[in-house]
Amino acid sequence: MGNTAAKTALDRSAAAQPRSALLPLVLGVTGHRDLCPEQKPELRRQVQQALHVVQQQWTQSQNGAGAPIILLSALAAGADQLVAEVALDEGLQLTAILPMAVAEYEKDFGDPGELSSFHALLQRAADVITVPADASQRDLQYQAAGAYISRHCYVLVALWDGIHLQQIGGTSHVVRMKLFGEAPDGPSDLPSLEPAASGPVCHIPTSRPNSPVEANSTVRILRAAGAGKTVKSSALEQDLGIQSTLRKLGTFNSDWLAMAAGFHGRLYTAGGDLWTPSESFQNEEFLLYPCSIADAMASHFQVLSIRAIKCYFWLVLIAGMLRNFPPYRWVIAVSMVSLAAIWAIYLYAKHRDFHPRYHEYRALSEALRVQVFWRMAGLNESVADHYLTNQSDDLGWICLALRSVSLRLAAPQTTDLLAVRQDWIDKQLAYYKKSVRKNSRYSNLLNRAGSATLFIAAPTAVLRLADASISAHIGEIGRLLLQTLMKLLASTSTMALVFLGYNNIRGFKEHSKRHSAMIPLFEAASRYLADAHTPEAAKQMILQLGREALAENGYWLVLHHQRKLDVPK
Repeated sequence: MGNTAAKTALDRSAAAQPRSALLPLVLGVTGHRDLCPEQKPELRRQVQQALHVVQQQWTQSQNGAGAPIILLSALAAGADQLVAEVALDEGLQLTAILPMAVAEYEKDFGDPGELSSFHALLQRAADVITVPADASQRDLQYQAAGAYISRHCYVLVALWDGIHLQQIGGTSHVVRMKLFGEAPDGPSDLPSLEPAASGPVCHIPTSRPNSPVEANSTVRILRAAGAGKTVKSSALEQDLGIQSTLRKLGTFNSDWLAMAAGFHGRLYTAGGDLWTPSESFQNEEFLLYPCSIADAMASHFQVLSIRAIKCYFWLVLIAGMLRNFPPYRWVIAVSMVSLAAIWAIYLYAKHRDFHPRYHEYRALSEALRVQVFWRMAGLNESVADHYLTNQSDDLGWICLALRSVSLRLAAPQTTDLLAVRQDWIDKQLAYYKKSVRKNSRYSNLLNRAGSATLFIAAPTAVLRLADASISAHIGEIGRLLLQTLMKLLASTSTMALVFLGYNNIRGFKEHSKRHSAMIPLFEAASRYLADAHTPEAAKQMILQLGREALAENGYWLVLHHQRKLDVPK
């Protein structure tokens, strides 16, 4: 896509349809096909109740953003169709996840009414995705569809009798996938450990002709707990299981809507080299757009975060130095104003979450950047399968956001390895080298300044011990000079703490160290792709490099989450 055309398209899209880039809440459904007819009205009521709770909590987290809720359903007879019908009635969007082509899937519907319902729901679906799988075994196709739903939804709605069976691709199998993140049984390219894909299950007890459940059974939220296959249960209204995730997603959405108008003309700049690939890549705008949005918002909060940190430490320096001056009225006044300003900056930065927002939005944009270039290389991989799989729950929203974006990923149609090397590897390599030089310079400068001021402050203790004996022999002017010198020396310890504290919270040394470690990897990849290799070998190199970049990005995010402004003391 040419630069001018790309910029015009992006600016127009940002101005006219900011809501199209909102991150959705994704639900999934699994359940029995052979529902008891007499229980269907009650099941509809319970599904409606569950969706109302989800909608209420999602709305509360959005701060008016109004992002959609998407239901993933295979539209099989029974539970899949029932939940899809209720969801559409409640205003949710429907995405059909089919285990096989429609013509083949139709053979599963023995009842004409169920087949008619399938076609009616398919017509109302916003998207239809056919999951690729081994067509030689039908069970593996159902397994692939169930795994797809489990891995991409935040909460799985299960109309289930609670009995665990070993049937591949069955309801209990999909429930286990969601609770424990385990790979499906049988042949699969999914990893064996998938903690990032696990999550809560909204269990609606459902009778089958051969396994009735208690009539007074209530809707519960199931989550994995501890080692083994332990499951803990809670009431639906008490704990949906993803409150922190909803808050993070809602904050991203409300931030974007609040800033969309002001970002007119800036998203193209934020996307940078992503908007320069060939014309054949223009169909990937659904990736480029959220990547540019996350990058632009990260830059916005980066500026606010750095300003807050700088002001905070400047005021700490002023307040610390004034403590060593005589209690003149102006000194007291300036000290009180400085302390009040320190607290104001700390509380405001904490309330607005400048620091976490900057780093999390940057992490999301960098992960999407890797996804873009994987696609450009012809790789049919999702970054969500390789990112933050062992990090804390409060960062898990990034993986879920990546999965919601990857809902629209289809098999890549083009391969442009030269563009990958030029637009990603070589430019990222240049960025790393520049970053190492800059961060090393800042780190060394602040460390030297801190060490020097600490060294200068060392004589203060000696002068304090010798103050009485020296003052008796140096006269009034000498005593005044000595006291002034001691105050200056005492102030240098405050300066040292400010220099070292600022260096620590900005993480200059760690940035330099991490990027230094990435340089040899990108240099090796650039050399490898410059030589003649088979396309498959080149793709594997790019896949491996992307994984390293995602791991480095995850480490960077966790590191900065641990470094925040301290409570003023």
